[in-house]
Amino acid sequence: MGLMHRRVLLFCIFLLGLSGLAMAQVPAAAAPQAFGLVRCPEYGYFRNCYGSYTWYDGSTYEGAWKDNQKTGMAVYNDANGDSYVGEWKNNRRSGEGVYTWSDGRIWMGQWKDGEPHGRFIQYAPDKSVERMGIFQKGKFLSAKAVDPKMFSRIAGEVVLATNVSPVTPAVHPALPVQKPAAGATATTVDVFPIDDLSRDERYPAP
Repeated sequence: MGLMHRRVLLFCIFLLGLSGLAMAQVPAAAAPQAFGLVRCPEYGYFRNCYGSYTWYDGSTYEGAWKDNQKTGMAVYNDANGDSYVGEWKNNRRSGEGVYTWSDGRIWMGQWKDGEPHGRFIQYAPDKSVERMGIFQKGKFLSAKAVDPKMFSRIAGEVVLATNVSPVTPAVHPALPVQKPAAGATATTVDVFPIDDLSRDERYPAP
């Protein structure tokens, strides 16, 4: 091997050593350990990953995605100050979740397709119970005592949101079922007002 070849080889080894040193000094970004998912790409299709998305109005979603839709555990913060922590499926609140209004009201329980569906509790801004019981597709069916401890997948968020002791029948007995007044339509009495919760059902289109 000639002198020129030796010099080129030594120079290449020197450059490789410098690049290895530089790489060793920059730690690799850690993939999110939560949910056991890989991090979503910065742009493109969110197939089965953990990532965040921000809308133009400032609303944000951070959590699990599947097939480019909000699916799994996540935190949603609306630009108007409302927030939701809980489960999603196909871009809608489905599963256990806590919705906190900007005025202090809290709705927690079981959701399906973005509506209260199952055991549910509605708290006033002062954290007193306004309504609790069984809901179906947003409609209030029957008053029953509901213990927040049953919402095991969002237990920590329940404690943070309410800062109250778990509900027991002795403390909060089931409220009487509301009966429609004579001549009144059923929708004015037994339908949960959920129309203004529709903002966070928007398709993200990342």
